[in-house]
Amino acid sequence: MLHNPFLKVPTAADRQNKASLIYNDYIFDVRFYLSRFGFADPDLVSINLIRNDISFREQEITLAQLERGFSVIYAQTRAALPNAHIGFIISGDARSTQGDADWRTDRWPSALLRQMQLVAEKRAGGDAKVWVVPAYAHQSTETGYGVTVQTAAVSGMQTLSVSDYVHFIDHGRHAYAEPVVAWSHAVKAGG
Repeated sequence: MLHNPFLKVPTAADRQNKASLIYNDYIFDVRFYLSRFGFADPDLVSINLIRNDISFREQEITLAQLERGFSVIYAQTRAALPNAHIGFIISGDARSTQGDADWRTDRWPSALLRQMQLVAEKRAGGDAKVWVVPAYAHQSTETGYGVTVQTAAVSGMQTLSVSDYVHFIDHGRHAYAEPVVAWSHAVKAGG
């Protein structure tokens, strides 16, 4: 069984003081993670939230989960790292039957807009160190994703189909990493 290294069983103090942050009887705890593995406090934290969940639930459920996840992860990250820059990375997806359906049914645009609004609300509330990093704007929807190849027996013609429209590979990872690295350099330089 895999375990998320940021999750812990809530203490009595967590249950009393942070009940709204407990989800599925665990609490996301950045301080626990850093202490557990002996890591120094980072200056930058990047979080890619919700992309895997968009296609698997109805829009209302997706948005509710996005808001809950953002609330918990933001609150716990900010509590553990009051001076860190927190970047919410928004990645894209490939042109495919399911990826296109996410856009046509408004699941992806709604989640994208809501995440931007959540970050904007935190910034308007005084947190100048929380950011949206729009990796999706730098990623191709045509390349950088896994494909399967089917070959027609008679003609030998090959057809490529996207096999995973969410998780990018090879140069898709580079296209994702470039804006994240640019963001990290900008905030470290004071911008």
